[in-house]
Amino acid sequence: VWGGLRVGWLRAPVEFTQQVGVLKLAADHGGSIVSQGIATPFIEQLDAIAASRRERLVAGCTTVLDELRARLPEWRFTRPTGGLSVWVRIPRGNATTLAELAAAHGVIIVPGPTFSPSGGSVDRVRLPYGDDPATMREGIARLAAAWEAYRPLATAPERPPMRIVV
Repeated sequence: VWGGLRVGWLRAPVEFTQQVGVLKLAADHGGSIVSQGIATPFIEQLDAIAASRRERLVAGCTTVLDELRARLPEWRFTRPTGGLSVWVRIPRGNATTLAELAAAHGVIIVPGPTFSPSGGSVDRVRLPYGDDPATMREGIARLAAAWEAYRPLATAPERPPMRIVV
């Protein structure tokens, strides 16, 4: 229904749910009764909510990918099969530096190294597609403007030093 609620349901054999219940109680001392009370009325609507959310995300993904193809044709990506974002490879430069410049152009993007414990993915950015189409189009337009400003400064993608663990 929405990610911040942090409530879920499990349908499984009784023995399994009892085991999971004991483990959950040991891990977090139980879930919030208030959150469960808020979530309960949505149980019967889950199929409709999921269908609506799926439709919105497919449309959002299509919008972002169409805008990327039109405004940033050098960038490479694969259409995601699920999730809330697309990973995009920039053709050169450093995604963290690009993210800083993008912020100055009024769009916030998350550079790949944010998600890498070893500092990798320096040539990748993560772009969400859960917002409304007009906002996403404007975001990609601003990102394209940031790329135009950054492209002359960008060199080949910088790679972190390789680490060999023995």
